Amino acid sequence: MVEWNGPPMAVAGAVLVVCIRCNRTGADEQQTGMRRGSGLLHEVRASPPDPLVRIQPIACTSGCKRACAIGLMAPGKVGCVFGDLPPDASAV
Repeated sequence: MVEWNGPPMAVAGAVLVVCIRCNRTGADEQQTGMRRGSGLLHEVRASPPDPLVRIQPIACTSGCKRACAIGLMAPGKVGCVFGDLPPDASAV
């Protein structure tokens, strides 16, 4: 296996999808006024943008048992879904 120690490389046309419906419990939404996924989307959009990566909200990634969830896709690449992310800046 080749190990890469350089900076992360974005691929042109990459899309980061953020599930905006993710919610661990109904109490999350009652406490903050928004679902955890919407909070994560807000944090992702507030981070420094990468011009090669488009951020796209999505209604569901089918990762409901692993909220908050995001997916990373790019042309000609295998897509990945990541779950159990915190809905704050530490996930970015």
